[in-house]
Amino acid sequence: MNEKARISPMKDIKLIRLLLLVFSLIITNIISNPTNFEKTIEDSQNELYLNNQEIKPIQKKTSEELKKKAKWQSYEWEKNPFKDHTFSQLKKLISLDSLLINENNLLFLIDDDDHTLENTLPRNFDSRKIWPDCLGEVRDQVSCGSCWAFSASDVLSDRFCIASSSKNKTILSPQDMISCDKSNNGCEGGELDKAWKYLENYGIVDEQCFPYQSGDGTTIPNCRNDTCIDSNYTFKKYKAKMNSSKAYQCPTMIKMEIFARGPIQAGFFVYEDFMHYESGIYEYTHGRKIGGHAVKIIGWGEENESPYWIVQNSWGNKWGEDGFFRIKMGECMIDRNGYAGNANLEEINSFSRSKGFLEKEFFQR
Repeated sequence: MNEKARISPMKDIKLIRLLLLVFSLIITNIISNPTNFEKTIEDSQNELYLNNQEIKPIQKKTSEELKKKAKWQSYEWEKNPFKDHTFSQLKKLISLDSLLINENNLLFLIDDDDHTLENTLPRNFDSRKIWPDCLGEVRDQVSCGSCWAFSASDVLSDRFCIASSSKNKTILSPQDMISCDKSNNGCEGGELDKAWKYLENYGIVDEQCFPYQSGDGTTIPNCRNDTCIDSNYTFKKYKAKMNSSKAYQCPTMIKMEIFARGPIQAGFFVYEDFMHYESGIYEYTHGRKIGGHAVKIIGWGEENESPYWIVQNSWGNKWGEDGFFRIKMGECMIDRNGYAGNANLEEINSFSRSKGFLEKEFFQR
């Protein structure tokens, strides 16, 4: 017998021992952490389920169960505007590509709240009452995954009005971001931090200059670089102040920012039961995670000792509480994923066709 023949069985024995050790470790982990194993299976099942784009997740049976279990008011099955939507259609409404803070990195989040500041803030605060001339109307993204653009442009619109003491009531264009912001994905989704970097670096025109045209989810008009759709309007870019945008990842800091400068943008996870919401203070009750969604937080309150956020959505004013909803603080990562920047009142770039160059307009506060 040669040398190789004598060594080969030893290698086989070592390999078998190694495989047995790995197998035993897996079995030990399953026995000691059965919930982790079950969660892995559940996550796999969810992925398979969610990948079936033609499934209609808004089921009548679920609607009836929520009527019994949920602490908030859900739609009657027949009146639910999403009851015939497939997953692919729902994903057009819920299209935030990622949340800055999620279940995987929440443990690494440093709570930098100065909790003593909580005592300086009112228990209830609603931007609609504080700045009635500045809060933009509820809009409808329709079938385009542009929640990230609607909420960002709406927040900046509100902040221009608030910072100018209601002198600048310009409604800004989400279409500008959908068509021009190449760091995001148009009707296929976007991210909060990238949206605000675009607002800082390039700015956006107003709604009259570049009105919304992507509601069908497929029409993406070319970016407007120097002229409006209607030549009667002046092409102006409204920006966020450079390096002013930042994440707000703790409830007290979110409140302080809204109190001082107005609404902020926020991302949160949407579960199946949220698609049944009609009114009340939402908290997760039932269902799989569908995806991330971007909205505008405009205030907060408390009811029956339950603190909540007041939030403006972009699904039209016939949905929810006239286009708004309330959500319990701490739910679905919403108060860990705030984002906002400051309105740049000092400089608004205006393209003058007659002069052919960028001129600066200065606004006095």
